[in-house]
Amino acid sequence: MAASALLRLDEQLESEAASLVLARAWDVFGIVAKLAHCITFDEGSDELQAMIVSQQCSEGRDRLPLPETSLLVTAAQPEPGGPGLARVP
Repeated sequence: MAASALLRLDEQLESEAASLVLARAWDVFGIVAKLAHCITFDEGSDELQAMIVSQQCSEGRDRLPLPETSLLVTAAQPEPGGPGLARVP
């Protein structure tokens, strides 16, 4: 689930190694953009806001330099609707 991947990334963003923080920020933008893209096509969601978030994440990622490391964190496809957005304990 995207939420658990973001929680792992949150811990890594606290690192003192700039290259690790850059790589994690790159991953955060990517995961949130994918999540927002999924929400855009989810029935009953605010498609316009989700599409804007997806575009802004893509633009934010484009402004970052390419990370030196390639430790991509992956997330499973969220469930449709509200359950897919539920916080993971």
